[in-house]
Amino acid sequence: MSKTKQYLMVQEDKFYAKANELVKASEYEAEAVNSVIGLAEEMNLLSYLGGYDTVENMVCDAWYDIQTSYLG
Repeated sequence: MSKTKQYLMVQEDKFYAKANELVKASEYEAEAVNSVIGLAEEMNLLSYLGGYDTVENMVCDAWYDIQTSYLG
């Protein structure tokens, strides 16, 4: 495996771990989206992850899943 691919995989794993914590800590969906988009930009992964709309959709889905998991 190339060093670049390995580096991106490690960064992606770190991103998802941090993003998960941000989503869990967010009271509002918009707060989660803004926090995770900021993290993706900070880590220079926004384009790699599919761009703003893709990341926003992933965060919205994750936030909703976390919120509804507390209900049942």
